[in-house]
Amino acid sequence: METIVFACLLVILTTTSLVKAKYYSNSHTIDVPTTIKETHLHFYLHDTISGDNPTAVLVAKPNNTVVQEGNPIPFGAVYVFDDPLTEGPDPNSTIIGN
Repeated sequence: METIVFACLLVILTTTSLVKAKYYSNSHTIDVPTTIKETHLHFYLHDTISGDNPTAVLVAKPNNTVVQEGNPIPFGAVYVFDDPLTEGPDPNSTIIGN
């Protein structure tokens, strides 16, 4: 009986101490500027998977997989890409990266 009373008293003391506990924070608010600057970037990626100078090269494929003209990227195939990024949609426009 004494154990039950002690357990009940312990539960009551624990819950009341949690209720009286306060959250301490050292934070402060910072005013955010009301103006928002937007930048719109447009890049064009040119991918050539066939021809004389391809930018995508097949490096691995599953066994018994055939790369056909109608299915140039079969399931499980791994390609390496080195595609030029240009300023405009024309492939001859200024290259800005790869």
